Amino acid sequence: MNVRQIIIILVALILAGGSFILMKRQTSKPAQVVAQVPAQPAVKTIKILVTNRDYAVGERILPGTLTWQDWPQNSNTQSFVNESANPKGTEVFNDSVVAVPMVAGEPIVLTKLVIATAKDSVMSALLTPGMRATSVSIAADSAVSGFILPNNKVDVILTRTISFQSNGTNNSRTVSSIIFENVRVLAIDQNTSAAKDQKAFAGGTATLELNPQDIEKLKAAEAMGRISLTLRSMSDAAGPTIVKTGAAAWAQPSNSNKQTQIAATQSQQAAQSNNANNIKIYRGGQ
Repeated sequence: MNVRQIIIILVALILAGGSFILMKRQTSKPAQVVAQVPAQPAVKTIKILVTNRDYAVGERILPGTLTWQDWPQNSNTQSFVNESANPKGTEVFNDSVVAVPMVAGEPIVLTKLVIATAKDSVMSALLTPGMRATSVSIAADSAVSGFILPNNKVDVILTRTISFQSNGTNNSRTVSSIIFENVRVLAIDQNTSAAKDQKAFAGGTATLELNPQDIEKLKAAEAMGRISLTLRSMSDAAGPTIVKTGAAAWAQPSNSNKQTQIAATQSQQAAQSNNANNIKIYRGGQ
């Protein structure tokens, strides 16, 4: 046996010994303990009424578009319609008028619906209790080029020409001012809602929501001059309607009368002054 063979045998023995030691260490490791995760308790659910399609303001609930869906019982479900309290909910709310836009899968909340029969007017169903609907004529240039949509909030502007006398001459001027702020638009023409993704709505008549007293003021303003609308931002549309009782376009008649009275008074004073300066001479026999 030569030296080369001896070296090969020694290397083989070393490798075999190393493999044996490595295997020994692997088998001597303790078995890993797998932690047992306790099972989570099942979430209790109740069935609530949801819509399976999108709805816009003014639309009526169609048969077959309401369905029951499981919902966590521990969530806030007091305002939802649940099956145990309303077992016929999928039928009871058919033909109801949608007062607030809804999307598919959204829970039905009673404040978003107005219960009405198929014979009832959609407009009367959309009106806030105590309010009235009234219409005003609008044109593209007075309705933000058709960008005012149903359920938007607007300001109402009165523009009129005032005639008055000053220093014995007839004069006129145009006055424009906001007479109502934050007025709800119920419809444009006979449309109570815009089509999906519709951004402009051309129409000749806007139906506004006002209380009876404010409607009287609006109709009087229509007789005075031209009515136009300005669109308010959605972030600036909260709160009630505000009547601008001190608007210049409304207050101007009293101002013009005052100017007429002042002019008349000045004329009378001038005449009296002229009479006081005149000297009348009486001759014999007169």
